[in-house]
Amino acid sequence: MPNPTSGANEQLNLASSSRSSFRRAAAGVAIAAWAAAAPAAERPWIEVRTPHFVVVANTGEGTARDVGWQFEQVRYVFETLWPWARHERGRPFVVFALRGESDMRALAPKFWENGREGTVGVAVSAPDKDYVALQAGVALPDNLRTNPYFYAYWGYANRALEASFPVTLPPWYQRGFSDLFGNTLVRGKDVHVGRLIEHHLRRLGEASRVSLPEMLAADWKSKYVTDDGWRRTFDAEAWMFVHYLVFGENGALRPKLNRYAEQLRQGRPSPPAFAEAFGELAPLASGFSLYISRQLYGYVAIKADLNIKAEGFAARALSPGAAAALRAGFHAAMDRPREARALLEEVRRVEPSSVLADEVEALLLDREGEKEKARAAYARASDRGSESFYVHYRRASLMRQPGASKEALTLMAKELDQAVRLNPDHAWAHGTLARVLSDLEPGTRAIEEAKRAVALEPSVAAHRLALTGALWSASRSEEARREAQSALALAADESDRKNAQEWIDFMNRPDAGSGRTGGAADSTAGAAGGDAGFQKDWMPGAAQACEAGHGDACAALAAVYQSGDGAPKDVPRALLLFEKACTASELKACVIAAYLKLRGHDVPKDEAGAKKLAAKACSGGEASACQLLKSMPR
Repeated sequence: MPNPTSGANEQLNLASSSRSSFRRAAAGVAIAAWAAAAPAAERPWIEVRTPHFVVVANTGEGTARDVGWQFEQVRYVFETLWPWARHERGRPFVVFALRGESDMRALAPKFWENGREGTVGVAVSAPDKDYVALQAGVALPDNLRTNPYFYAYWGYANRALEASFPVTLPPWYQRGFSDLFGNTLVRGKDVHVGRLIEHHLRRLGEASRVSLPEMLAADWKSKYVTDDGWRRTFDAEAWMFVHYLVFGENGALRPKLNRYAEQLRQGRPSPPAFAEAFGELAPLASGFSLYISRQLYGYVAIKADLNIKAEGFAARALSPGAAAALRAGFHAAMDRPREARALLEEVRRVEPSSVLADEVEALLLDREGEKEKARAAYARASDRGSESFYVHYRRASLMRQPGASKEALTLMAKELDQAVRLNPDHAWAHGTLARVLSDLEPGTRAIEEAKRAVALEPSVAAHRLALTGALWSASRSEEARREAQSALALAADESDRKNAQEWIDFMNRPDAGSGRTGGAADSTAGAAGGDAGFQKDWMPGAAQACEAGHGDACAALAAVYQSGDGAPKDVPRALLLFEKACTASELKACVIAAYLKLRGHDVPKDEAGAKKLAAKACSGGEASACQLLKSMPR
């Protein structure tokens, strides 16, 4: 990692500086003692915690602190330039700082398998946290253009975009923006943003270009994104266009770019948002054409935040078990279950009750579709005091089912309360808590939780409908109708429009009185209202049969909640039921669950989970599952 002072020697000097605080010196003594006790063959691992990052390193303490300092500067600059940036406060961002190439190869082997030897920085995300791994100590000459840690910073920028915009972004914006910020250079007193990327410049000089209207209109299925040859040209042009919007015309376009971003965050479709922010396209296209043909380009150098002091970061030695569990988590995020489980076996030998190992094991089982085993693993981690918001959120999510008892609802609410305490910015935890409270104790708490989900992700239809349900269950029917209308107005696609319209139609039925229809045991998640006569007819019996393991009953209930025909539409609940039916070998239910996860409408998108479900059904002889599997990206 480049040193903010100017080299590896200064980095080591900083680590031993007489200006170190007593706290830092005490941490250094503990780490040194650990190093003396560790086997000679394995360098000890340490953890350095900054205000917003966790650095896990097998380097020296000074290098680990320096890496943390630089990522804090990257974050500071990102939020200085782009005020719309949002980060989940309770979602850990873990940076692995590694000694050399052999450590990088061990942690991220797929890059060497794919012929990308010499990789010095990679980024990957898991449901519970984000990761970057980098080889520390790579020198940055003064004439450097493209940062060797490009993909590390690219990963940070890409995650910040995903956190800030809970809707699908246009490819030009997401890829161009991530590329622009990926080439950030952290120096000792300032941070450079917008330095040129050599391979993009070469591509722009060699290949036919995409017209600006075509680039702006391209979606994620476009040939410009899916075809390797076109994608290189598209990425180069998208990067240059974002560079133009940030630095061109003497910075006059940057406020317009921020206005466009804010409209996207509010759920406005890209074309009208772009037109409102930038006006006529022709002058912009003309200016961009001139910009792309120029020879000299500017960048911005922002003064580093000198209030961030590396010597103030907390540092501690990691036990072998903790270090192995953290690396297992990285492997799990990179979809390397074999390597992850090998490390978990190592952890269990030295720390049988490791909470970190429980967390990783639960994630692996969850991804593989082993829901009951995953729920048990999440429960173990929770009961042992896990500080992962996702453990508590996911345990509660896997417990949700029709006809849940008051005891079960109370436990779900407790887990979700813990999830939102640990990560107050996780909208899905707030929304799920609102749904549970709508059954358990309709009223102010449920409504406030749903409002928090909407405030965090105002353009997600599922959160709007969670608020609709919370209001409806509290007998605030007129407000519920208005919220459903707002959801309809914000609908980004046909699925969102259909869901909102079905809620509106349901609430307008003469027999759809607001409030719950039968107490907590009815457990309607999206809204507590419903057709009481229809439920009394067969749904309670079906819920009991489903709980007893009858897959056909689970699938029948799922179909009701998916369609909204006979009960309020609730796609998250339908997905849970389809997965339960799949577990009971109802193969068509596996296919439907796979489609829901693949599309990601009203439920979190999960391509790996979709692939697992489709593979199970295909191996069981379900032809439609095999076709779906073939259509999925490799």
